[in-house]
Amino acid sequence: MTSAYGCNWPEVCLYSGYPWNSPIIGRFKQETSSWQYLNHVGPWSIVNTRNDDTVYVLSPVGTDFSDPKVYCMRPNSSLINYPSVVFAIRIDPRPAC
Repeated sequence: MTSAYGCNWPEVCLYSGYPWNSPIIGRFKQETSSWQYLNHVGPWSIVNTRNDDTVYVLSPVGTDFSDPKVYCMRPNSSLINYPSVVFAIRIDPRPAC
């Protein structure tokens, strides 16, 4: 993938709603061994244009902020409006979850 919804390769982009009609509110390129923390509440989507890297998304389940869940995005994928709060993302060089 070279780009999707204004998100250029090799970026991971965070949108304030659905990617086809919302602005990009965050762009990430760095692979990290730790979380890159965010502070966004409300509808969101993430697009991963990277060809070989997995993206992990840290988010609470429901309204219980003390019990975060990790969601995994494979290369060249998107995660749309799920769930409503994002704590952090991490880009991992492995291609599988």
